Amino acid sequence: MADKDLWISLQNLNLGLERRGTDASWINQDSKIGVGWTLHDSLGRYLLKGSASLEPTQSVLEAEALALREALIHLKRLNYQNVTFCGDSHSLYGYLEGIWHKKLQTRGSNEIQTYLQDISKLAHDSYQFRYINRAANVLADTLAREARDNDSPYVISWVL
Repeated sequence: MADKDLWISLQNLNLGLERRGTDASWINQDSKIGVGWTLHDSLGRYLLKGSASLEPTQSVLEAEALALREALIHLKRLNYQNVTFCGDSHSLYGYLEGIWHKKLQTRGSNEIQTYLQDISKLAHDSYQFRYINRAANVLADTLAREARDNDSPYVISWVL
């Protein structure tokens, strides 16, 4: 079984908060995926976490795009703006980074085109994207795997 991790870092420039480590855990197209994310302040203190088990996707790339879209939805609900999302999927983040920095109008992968359109609409001018390495994503990875393994509903909670 293959397992793919997605990590997204989010930084709220107005409040000095950094949301780090959104992750999608994927096994195959017949199994549910898990998503997990953590929120840290600018000093690295762990503040907030979210995770869920979601319906199966056709590919790792689709799971990554779905995890990013879910993170954007919840970030908007929490009223965070001026955020930079960073992730290790070159296919997804390389494309999004090019769009935002160069304002390209090219289409992304057909496999995730609907997700890319949703992400673009949700992000508008308030969010940016950057491709990064995923080595520091242990907390979100654990949340995503546990959510997938336990078939968990969506849970967002403050870390005290």
